[in-house]
Amino acid sequence: MWADYRDQLFQTKALLVSNIPEKVSEPSVLIDNYRTSSPVRVLYYHVNGALYPLQIRLSIRNLSGRKTTVIVQKGVGGPSEDGVFCGHVATKMFFKNILDPKGTPIDIEAGGQVVLAAQDFDMLKTVTGIFQIIPDKLSPIAINLEVLDPLYPQISSINMPTNNNIYQIMEIAEPIFKNQVLYQNTGLIGEFTLGDSPYTLDSSSKKPLKGNYGVIHYLDVTLKNVATETRQFEVWASPRAGVSRAVFVIDDAVVESGLYDGVHIRPQRLFSVPVPGKSAKKIYIVTMPQPGSNYPLNVVFRATDIDSKPATEEAKL
Repeated sequence: MWADYRDQLFQTKALLVSNIPEKVSEPSVLIDNYRTSSPVRVLYYHVNGALYPLQIRLSIRNLSGRKTTVIVQKGVGGPSEDGVFCGHVATKMFFKNILDPKGTPIDIEAGGQVVLAAQDFDMLKTVTGIFQIIPDKLSPIAINLEVLDPLYPQISSINMPTNNNIYQIMEIAEPIFKNQVLYQNTGLIGEFTLGDSPYTLDSSSKKPLKGNYGVIHYLDVTLKNVATETRQFEVWASPRAGVSRAVFVIDDAVVESGLYDGVHIRPQRLFSVPVPGKSAKKIYIVTMPQPGSNYPLNVVFRATDIDSKPATEEAKL
């Protein structure tokens, strides 16, 4: 499964991020007929700034003259007053779903349209979604993201402002970072930083996507034991900024960290594996900065004696 899973991630050609501004206060078009025949990932994270309920709706339209099938893998969160929780739920669901490379096939008739998500959210509530959309390369599609009045969705477009320049969609042409990591137990810990500079850039404006939210980080890790005895090699999450949580896929298993409150630094062990003396082991880690959380965050590698006790609590499995 790993080969298919990795290949699918690597083939994603663009990341669309809708978060500027974070608050939406009226029916609006956020993504307007984004056309593609290549795999694309969509991330949105918005708070209802209106005085009445709104709905955020993601849809795709078949632009070809024949019936087509689109593969979709998704994670959604909210509505919730807790933006960190909302983003964490969506990211965890997304990672669980992308472990199945078959995804969810959706058939669309020629010229037809399908709604992928329709989330109602009240005043000051947050909704978020992460979608990987894989069209048939011979059948282009159009992606639309709109904010609607759920009571009158059919006529919301009539009242939409003609100038939507206040909403900025970040289009990222490099939606995955691939890294080779070698950690050997020579007395020091190893670190990889997530959600810090250098930031990936918007394709048109060249503005940085601060935090690299929605960008997949793929770590090909070699754990090398230089000692003669077996050692326990561990992977930890160590937050460095405000309130946050994180989700990882480590060797096909989804692992989530607990809540970091932004005050007390409490690193958490995510993964542990014994490595015999004078040998090495490969592991693979996939993660992304999740919407609603604060970054950067360090992924820390260390080695201990087999009978040593962990310094703090395990991450939740």
